[in-house]
Amino acid sequence: MATSLSKVLVVSDYDRTLAHEKNGFFLDERVKRRVENFIKVNFFAVVSGRERRLMELFAKGFSPSAWVLENGALIFLDEKEVVNAPPCWFSLREKVSSLLEDMGIPYSLGKVIVYINNRELTPEEVSSLSGMCDVEYNRGDAMLLPKGVNKASGISKLRELLHFDGLTVGVGDGENDLKMMSAVDIKVAVKNAVPCIKDIADIVLSREDGEGVVELLDMIERGELNVKKT
Repeated sequence: MATSLSKVLVVSDYDRTLAHEKNGFFLDERVKRRVENFIKVNFFAVVSGRERRLMELFAKGFSPSAWVLENGALIFLDEKEVVNAPPCWFSLREKVSSLLEDMGIPYSLGKVIVYINNRELTPEEVSSLSGMCDVEYNRGDAMLLPKGVNKASGISKLRELLHFDGLTVGVGDGENDLKMMSAVDIKVAVKNAVPCIKDIADIVLSREDGEGVVELLDMIERGELNVKKT
């Protein structure tokens, strides 16, 4: 049954959800305008594994309600930066970096996260790192984060910062959105999502990427957010 909704928080992945790979992950102007119109009444946060500097490049001039970046480790709200990681992480990260160097694994650092691009770690490598950090994957890339820090913890922290206790809708496409889906009330997959996201989704959209997000926002504003679980 469709219901008329009050204020909603939409949390959306960026790559292959809000922005299309065929556009080089640059945000389409129509999608940008649609989100900016939506947040006149509601909230919309981008939840991504990317760094802030890349978001400023790919989504130049875009101002969602909040950014939850580095896979939940950094939150940007009203020009305020909140680090969603324990202080001890930064000394641990030095040990993680040294271990990666010893294992010959190329990596790069964000403000909090450790990125390993185009390479999944072997079980033995994960075991060596598991005492110090969590490992998450997104379509072949690995991300090393403080224990318990992920998209779900980032969304929980954002809700706390917003003092928001209303309906939260999550939309995504990839493996690292699984934890995000555990922190929302309604799970939504864009048409191009991987099977594990579609399998748990309450709603699978008929369109891909940003067009799918526009479809979702239209549904919310029309009070047509139908949830059909089988």
